Order: sequence, then structure tokens, then C-alpha cells
Amino acid sequence: MKKNIFGTILIGLIVLFLIVYAGYQAYRYFYSPYTTETVYSYTVADSVKTQGVVIRDETVIDQTRNSSSISYQYDDGTKVRAGMPLATLYNSEQEIRDAQELEEVNQEIAALTSLQNRNTDYFIYSDSINRQLNEQLGKLVKIYSSGAVAGMDETTNQILNLLNKKQLSTGKIENFEDRIAILNDRKEQLSAKIGGEYPTISSPSQGYFIRSVDGFEDVISPKNMADFSVSDYVDLLNRQPVINQDAVGKIMNDHHWYYAALMTKEDAAKFRNGLAVTISFGVYGMDAIDATVYTKIGEEEEANRIVIFQCTYISPELMNIRNNPAEIKFKSYTGLKVNSKAIRYLDNQMGVYIDDGYQISFRPISVIREEVGYVLCSSYMEDQTTIEQFDQVIVEGTELYDGKPIR
Repeated sequence: MKKNIFGTILIGLIVLFLIVYAGYQAYRYFYSPYTTETVYSYTVADSVKTQGVVIRDETVIDQTRNSSSISYQYDDGTKVRAGMPLATLYNSEQEIRDAQELEEVNQEIAALTSLQNRNTDYFIYSDSINRQLNEQLGKLVKIYSSGAVAGMDETTNQILNLLNKKQLSTGKIENFEDRIAILNDRKEQLSAKIGGEYPTISSPSQGYFIRSVDGFEDVISPKNMADFSVSDYVDLLNRQPVINQDAVGKIMNDHHWYYAALMTKEDAAKFRNGLAVTISFGVYGMDAIDATVYTKIGEEEEANRIVIFQCTYISPELMNIRNNPAEIKFKSYTGLKVNSKAIRYLDNQMGVYIDDGYQISFRPISVIREEVGYVLCSSYMEDQTTIEQFDQVIVEGTELYDGKPIR
């Protein structure tokens, strides 16, 4: 009896030992006393945050609204030629809505008639229609996400046209006669409501149309901007744009426009004429734009300078800014991003230890840029093997040495 108890205890101890031993081996295998991070390529840029004023060569259109309701035909920033109709004056907002609906009705009638008159073989490639439809839907989502409305109407019309094509290609409908008849009835109703002709406003010259007039147009332009002192620009920055509600709009005469930025002389010294930069105006949904340093204004004894940047990018959003803060990035650095905690020294050589899965190896590094919490390193060192992208650098661990086995 005692032998059976002893044997049972012995077997239990052996099983327990085997469990503990297996757990220890698993712990040794899976547990690492080191914390590592993956090395990736990364880019940072020197930048200056500033306040500035936008300068354009602008001509105010010499006509007023005359208390009428106005319907514009083009978005801000649209390139126009002399004599091109820009807007129509109506007697009320309701007349504007009726006129816009009439235009939409006419466009839909034209689109449906065109589709209906085409040979049915044109629509056999339904897969192509599906691809185009998906592209336009993706474009619409992107426009909506950006917060910019320019291009939304055109994209919506494209989607509607493709959906109509799809109905014909799949045989769901044979023609659009019923829909066209309804649209023609609506066209007659709207035409009767709108009545006769309404006065239009045409572009006085070639250029880029902008709807708003803010009072800066006759104050500063590319022709006189070099004559302004730093204090003059400070006054401009403190001046608030005031929209003239009676004005029809203006024409920007040249695709070159300028941003005059106020900054300290220390920051201004970082910019030389002709230097390429990017400017971010903080406009929702819009990326930074390219620009070049045009000139600098300021006396030696002054603490501040004006740096003028030349820009050529045109968009509806940019055409309506005047006094605006901006971030100007003028030099970028690209390298391998390494956590500062990973840096070690071996024989007075700066470097890091990497875990290659088999052993710990020391890799010298060449720092090209130091930031808070990390450094950017070169991916090349002459006559030495340095780190590479996707290396696992050790950021925490003790008793590190080159060639140390991992397990």
C-alpha cells in the first residue's frame, strides 16, 4: 500500500518537473529581455510659422449689383477671357432658383436625348460602365471629404449619366421618352415663370475671375509691393478685409500672385531669393502649395523682415484669402528614424544594437538630423555597415555586446 502511494507521489513529482521544465524552455524561447523598434524611412522639414498678406494684380469689375440678385456662372479662380458672361442679374432669389432649375432641366433633356439616339451596341460593355461609375463615386466621396464643393455638380451629373447608360445596357428600360416628356413640361413651366431677358455682366479682360472684393485691390499690388516698408506691411496685417456687398467681382490679371510674410530677421536669413518652398495656409482639404522666394524687405536695424513668396497655384479656396497665417517649409531631411533611447557607444563610435533574430550586432550610425525623441540617420556610411530600413533596433535592454547570441 505504501509502495503504491510512494509511486503515485513520484509520478506526480516527475510530471510537475516536466511541466515546469517545458514552461521554462517556452519562456526562454518566447521571452526576450530586449525591447525593439522597427527602423523606417522618415522625412522632416524645417519650417517657419508666420502671418502674411496675399497680393494679386486685380481689376475690380466696374459694375454694381444695383440691389439685384446675382447668379454667377463660374467658380472663383476660373480662367476667363474678355467679353465672357460672368453673371446674370435677377429681380429675386426665386428667379435665380428657377433659372438654375431650368438650366439643369435643359442639361438633363440634352443628355437623355443623346443617350437615346445612340446605337444600342454602344452600351454592351457594362463592365466598363461599372468601372467608370465606381471611379466617379470615389471622386464624389473624395470631394465631399475634402470639404471643397468645386467639381461636385459636374461629378454628380457624370454619375447620373452613367446610371442612365447602365439602365440601357442592362435592358431595364428601352428609352427615356416618358422622362423627357416630364422634363419638357417642366421646361415650359419654368420658361413661363422666368419671362424675358435679364442683364448679364461680362468680363472686362482676360484673367481669373474672383467674386469677392475686399478693399485691398487698390491698396497693394505686385506693382507697388516693393515700395512698402515693414511697418506698412504690419499695418496691412492689422487691417481687416471688408467685403463690398455691392461689387460684382474682380479679375486677377496674372497667374502669378504673392504672399508677403512677416518674420524675425533670424528666420528671414534662412531664405534666399529663388529658394523653393512649400506653403500651407491651413485651408481645409488643401495640401501645401509650391512657391519660391521672390524678395525680402527690411532695414538692417529692424528686428523684423518681410519675405515675399511668388506662387502660381490657383484654386477657389485660395482666391478668397487675404490676411492669412501660414506655415512655410523650406528644407526637408529624409533618413532612417531611430528612437533616441536606442543610441549606444562602442569604442567611442555612436551606433545602435540590432536584433537579427540570431544574435545582437552593433551598427554604427551617422546622424543627419536630431529631433525630440528620435534622430534621422543616413542609410550609407563609407567603409562601414550601418542600419537598414526594417532593422529591429534595441531600445531597452542590458548586457548588450556585439555578437551576443539571442538564445
